[in-house]
Amino acid sequence: MSFWIIQCNCFEEGKFRDGLDLLKKQIAFSKKLGDNGSQSITISQLALYYYEIKEYQTAEKLANDVISSKIKTTTSLRNAHKVMYLVNAIKENYKASLKNFEKYIALNDSIEEKKKKEILYKIQSRFEIEKIEIKNLQEKELKQKELEAILKQSELEKLKSSLMFKKFLSEIENEKLKRQYETQLLKANASVQNAHSIKEDIKKMSIINNLKINKLTQEKIFDSKMRKALISVFFVISILVLFLIYYNRRLSIKNLDLSNKNKIIEEVTNKNSRNRNCPLRSQNEPPFYIQLPQQH
Repeated sequence: MSFWIIQCNCFEEGKFRDGLDLLKKQIAFSKKLGDNGSQSITISQLALYYYEIKEYQTAEKLANDVISSKIKTTTSLRNAHKVMYLVNAIKENYKASLKNFEKYIALNDSIEEKKKKEILYKIQSRFEIEKIEIKNLQEKELKQKELEAILKQSELEKLKSSLMFKKFLSEIENEKLKRQYETQLLKANASVQNAHSIKEDIKKMSIINNLKINKLTQEKIFDSKMRKALISVFFVISILVLFLIYYNRRLSIKNLDLSNKNKIIEEVTNKNSRNRNCPLRSQNEPPFYIQLPQQH
């Protein structure tokens, strides 16, 4: 049994850890043969296996190795971008996830289109082969009729009764039935492929919508946080402005009080000065005293 069949069975049955050793052996075998394309595809499949067993860091590293590699195939790139969009979605990096998902879709569509063309080519080839076979069969039947016309004697009866003639007819009939069966099988496969393609398209649209919704949700959460931060800053600035207004008012009151006191001192000083300038009046009149207000 080939490595590919074993991998598919392990992947479909969910035995991901059982398939890891087989994939690693296949990578070593491809490297030994120098088959870089097969090696790239197997590494991308290994990344998918690591993702399924929740070893996301290893899966991401292997996928990045495939994407940055000089030698890669369409299939390996498709698998690598699939791993990257799944890992980024788990890390809630929806922008990168959506970008990788779009690349995965484009590559997957290219591969699916190639498969459809191959199936169509097989059906067309089978149709052409059937046309040739029908023509050959008609020629054989014509020859048979000519033979029957020629051998209307006893020789013809002997030939018809012989085992060789019966075997000849049996082989022609079996070949015809075999071609009909293969044609019907190809048509059935084409129908199944189309149904699978429609299902994949619906699944892709669902994933894209979910990624866009998550992106919008993150942007709304960010806007809400920014709005709350701005409200908090505005509140703090308002408190500071009110405090400055209150402090300025207090300073104005103190300045007014000091100004009044200075005026009183100035008036007292002027009276004393006038008293010194009038000696006679000072002798006849008692000295003038004024009590300054005490400063607290």
